[in-house]
Amino acid sequence: SGVLWVNVMAWALRELVKSRAREDGAPGFVKVAALHPHRLALDPRVFNHFCDVCGLRIDDGKAYRCKLCDFDLCLRCFARKDKRTLEGVLRGDKGIRVEQEMTTMSYFRRAVALARREFCLFSAAMLALVASNAAQLWNPSLQGRILDSVSRLDVPTFQDVILLYVASSVATGLFSGVQGLCFSVISRRLSNRIRNQLYRGIINQDVAFFDGNTSGQLTSRLGNDVGQMLQPIQTMFGSLLSNSLLLLGGVGACFYTSWRLSMLAFTTVGPIVH
Repeated sequence: SGVLWVNVMAWALRELVKSRAREDGAPGFVKVAALHPHRLALDPRVFNHFCDVCGLRIDDGKAYRCKLCDFDLCLRCFARKDKRTLEGVLRGDKGIRVEQEMTTMSYFRRAVALARREFCLFSAAMLALVASNAAQLWNPSLQGRILDSVSRLDVPTFQDVILLYVASSVATGLFSGVQGLCFSVISRRLSNRIRNQLYRGIINQDVAFFDGNTSGQLTSRLGNDVGQMLQPIQTMFGSLLSNSLLLLGGVGACFYTSWRLSMLAFTTVGPIVH
């Protein structure tokens, strides 16, 4: 119960600090999802900039600005909020098409549906991932046995454990290489499939769509945006799964070795993390 209350107090303190430091209610800040996904700050010193919506020069120096992505919005476009001139909208011959917002769960379901076609490679990558993490979790135990044999001057045990440690290290590198190769092939196949689907979707659009988008924007969609869209999938399949298995295995190994020492250590983990 003490560990639980320590973590609850650390979480409550973190939320209190975040609520005090939040700038959403500060003057000059606004967030309009229809205009831009990030918060916009009113900046009176925006000179020699062009509005990213209408393309006109900002003469008076006052504009709403996003410091994260260098997005500028003049006061005229902000006051109008005209959806026909907004960025990132899908246009057709019948006007603007309403797009549904992509949530985290919908993105996850689509990612799983895309990876389902690569079931064999994904299964091989998961087996290699589990084997590599198991070898990594076994290495600290072997290192402890090596130090124990050195302190006892037990040469036969030292030689046997050294051979096991070398074999475990080689297995870790081998399975990590197989895991990385499988995930790389899956990522490249997904990228190729999504680019083909996106290209077919582009050429099936109405004439109004091409009137509102330049060839450079469409090329950027096919080249850069697809890679950015696949980045969370690559992170989820590789780093997230590997770190999750290492975390669960490490916690299990800690409690198996000494649950009292583990509970003592976890009383300090919560405050440090929060």
